[in-house]
Amino acid sequence: MEYNFKTKIGQTDFVFKGEFTDIKAFFKQVSALRGLSVPKCRICDSTSLWVNFRHVDGFDYYSVRCNACQGEFKFGQLKDNSGLFPKSWEKYEPKDSPPADEPGPPGPGF
Repeated sequence: MEYNFKTKIGQTDFVFKGEFTDIKAFFKQVSALRGLSVPKCRICDSTSLWVNFRHVDGFDYYSVRCNACQGEFKFGQLKDNSGLFPKSWEKYEPKDSPPADEPGPPGPGF
């Protein structure tokens, strides 16, 4: 049997078409697609999101990024590489600045 699955990432609608041979396969496929539904950033509520893929040092990274705050919703990979699963949002912290709750180094003359 065939199915169409609609989901939204930010302001963009996606339609996935698939086939399944039994009801267990259908649940497995639709469950994986449901994890892709990311309508807005959970850090700043922006809907300006984009799908991101990076290949770094032999590893693949999958995420949805926010254009407004640079937050990132990360996906993990199943051990058998058969799919992805949703992890969590992470707030963008520039590497060259201290975290917001820690004071920075003193300015000149201090």
